[in-house]
Amino acid sequence: MRRAPVHVDLEGTVNTRDLGGWPRAGGGRTRAGRLWRSDAFTHATAADRDALAHRGLRFVVDLRTAGERAATPSPLETDPRFEVLPVDLFSAVGAAIGRGEVAGDPFDLRTRYRASFVFARDGYRAAFGQLTAALAASDGPVAFHCSAGKDRTGLIAALLLRAAGVPDEAIIEDYVLTDARIEGLRPQLLADGIALGFPADGYARMLEARAENLLDALERFDDELVGFAAPAAAALR
Repeated sequence: MRRAPVHVDLEGTVNTRDLGGWPRAGGGRTRAGRLWRSDAFTHATAADRDALAHRGLRFVVDLRTAGERAATPSPLETDPRFEVLPVDLFSAVGAAIGRGEVAGDPFDLRTRYRASFVFARDGYRAAFGQLTAALAASDGPVAFHCSAGKDRTGLIAALLLRAAGVPDEAIIEDYVLTDARIEGLRPQLLADGIALGFPADGYARMLEARAENLLDALERFDDELVGFAAPAAAALR
């Protein structure tokens, strides 16, 4: 589908890549240099920050919870060359699961993705609003990320690509690229989950990026969700 994944090689991240280069149903490919997906910039080095600034990155949408941001802050937040825009995308999903309002296995990503379309509507709207405003204010790339750059980031990326007219098979290809990219992060991510009280087996399943998880989500994207993404996705056309 794509000539080659366009990874942004940095010392402190493993899953930063450009959403440009994917085929569009009407012909052509998505525009490069405007939207980047990533894992967290928590370990971004001084050299990374210089490289990001040199490539024109100014705005970063951080999809993590307030607790995640406090526990593992991004050094970009204290660098005046960048503006970090926080949007807590998934807290409402965890809260709904805690209240017993979500049916199904809570460690099945398909369950969590479906729940997000019900309980995280405001988060999706806010995330795409921030991306749209940032793109309008900058000619360079705008990045968005969560922790591993897999679930919250993966769903935002999938909606952007769907709104840009990218076929589903290419959207899934983009999603599963993460599975290999975060291999080195998995031990620490699993340890973090266990420390929070999650069972190891269940949490390990949540650290996968399998095609069937996103395929289930793609079948549930509705016009409102894709409409939230459409203004920002215009940057990919």
